[in-house]
Amino acid sequence: MSEEVPTRFKDRIRSIEALRALVPEPALNITYEKVQSRLDAHCRSLIAASTYAVLATSDDRGKCDASPRGGRPGFVRVLDDRCLLIPEYSGNRRADTLRNLILNPSVGLFFLVPGYEDILRVNGRGYVVDNDDLLGEIPVDGKKPVVAVGVHVEEAYMHCAKAAKRGSLWDPPNWPDLTGIASMAQILKDHTNGKVGDGSTSAIQQVLDESYSKRLFEPGWE
Repeated sequence: MSEEVPTRFKDRIRSIEALRALVPEPALNITYEKVQSRLDAHCRSLIAASTYAVLATSDDRGKCDASPRGGRPGFVRVLDDRCLLIPEYSGNRRADTLRNLILNPSVGLFFLVPGYEDILRVNGRGYVVDNDDLLGEIPVDGKKPVVAVGVHVEEAYMHCAKAAKRGSLWDPPNWPDLTGIASMAQILKDHTNGKVGDGSTSAIQQVLDESYSKRLFEPGWE
């Protein structure tokens, strides 16, 4: 997929050779040797503790999407040392991730564990799964999800804590002041030109509150 490059980015790196002139190859073999082709005990323990993951996909033209996934610890199920299963909870029904997987199965994942600064990264191939036996492996409050994302793991490796430390991710005293950041209801009102409900922030907030309180773990589509 080609498009006009913005003027601001006309001067850019255009080759791997030029990139490596600025960013040399890593000196430590650990950078590559740490990559696992299977989920070992360390990977499994992190996935079992993770409550938040980001799932990156792209369509057959290379248009990318990164979608959050969250749940109680262990919401992503390790089926074996090469296979993961991620339930689909209720969401906005855009189904960006699911549509992308049908067109292009390549996926990238990272798993966050609250309070743990290092991140587990997983790359592989993803599939939209509707097999009843598999869905029965990941009930949500006793209910089988409608569909799930199955991931066949090709790479799994740890990403160091530098980004989390730089961003004070788990350090509340250094979190940013949220003054001046609008509520989700206000943002939705502005982004949709008031076309949600009666257009008021109070009505939109009511919809959000109802969704968060009653449909948080409802099986469905993200």
